[in-house]
Amino acid sequence: MTAYAPLDIFTTPELYDLSDLVQGGATGDANTPLKALADQTNYLRNRLRRWEGIKVITGNYTLDPVGDLGQFTVAQVAANTTLVLPDAGNLAVGTRIPIATSITGVKALTVLSQHGQPIVDGITSWLTWDTSQPGMYMHDAEKLVLVAAGDHFIVERADGNFYTYGDSYGARIQRGNTLVMDGSLINRADVPRIALIVVAGGPAVVDDGSWLSDPGGKPVWRGLFSTGNGTTNLRIPDERGMMDKYMDLGRGRDLFRFSSRVGSFEDEMVGKHDHATHGKGPILGAGFQWFLSVLFGNRYAAGGGSDGFGGKQGSPDLSMRTSDNDGTKNIVENIGKLPLLKY
Repeated sequence: MTAYAPLDIFTTPELYDLSDLVQGGATGDANTPLKALADQTNYLRNRLRRWEGIKVITGNYTLDPVGDLGQFTVAQVAANTTLVLPDAGNLAVGTRIPIATSITGVKALTVLSQHGQPIVDGITSWLTWDTSQPGMYMHDAEKLVLVAAGDHFIVERADGNFYTYGDSYGARIQRGNTLVMDGSLINRADVPRIALIVVAGGPAVVDDGSWLSDPGGKPVWRGLFSTGNGTTNLRIPDERGMMDKYMDLGRGRDLFRFSSRVGSFEDEMVGKHDHATHGKGPILGAGFQWFLSVLFGNRYAAGGGSDGFGGKQGSPDLSMRTSDNDGTKNIVENIGKLPLLKY
């Protein structure tokens, strides 16, 4: 026996013919099927758990159903770019198309199918915001794997903000694929998944005139998205200096909000309560403080010690003027964070 080093090729298999000689050696017919089997096994083993190669695109591109088959596609771009998928009908059912992104700045990769072939993800079929054609959007450092299924594609894997775009949260540092919610106007083409929210409308979206109107001098609509100029841009919410509060949704606990729209503003308010205030009136005798405590309750006997009648000695502020307080707002202890929006 002689050792054989398998080649990294998928050799075409051959069958013995009746005229073939049973002959060994490097070129003998008897070893031809054995060599083909060894070559094929080596070929498949070398490709186990890896792709054929890396396909880097730097601009608009249509994937080749033959030349790009088995390649791991990476979009390295710094501008809005379109990647067109092969015709699903030209691919074997089950063919996987992997896509990863390396995108500089707030830009997007649009992944489109051909011939209106749906891109199906559970009960959802992904569509573009501007043309309503089958397509998905990707931003930096996201991964997507699509599977050909005859006349459509199925999403096998989608890592990134595919399912959380539009969500907001507070953080100490700004993460990738987020915007600081400062009410800025943004190009829809740069944040197309946010454009999907704006185009869909609903209670979280208002026109830009309403967003800027500030009824009664209050930022009533600035926590919502705006439609911007209605075509090419949009406005993100402005949550600077604000705190979150869950919507009442009919429970009857929050009755003072300006609107039931998600993201709408609620002004500050101080409920009925007793607390010590800065004394502004003259210091009154214990007897008169006792009279006030009986007539109005101990809330008007502020500061000092006991007055001998269950109240407190001190200088009462009979008007309870909140303007006499040191601050301009009611503030609870808090930690300042960046208000971030996922796109």
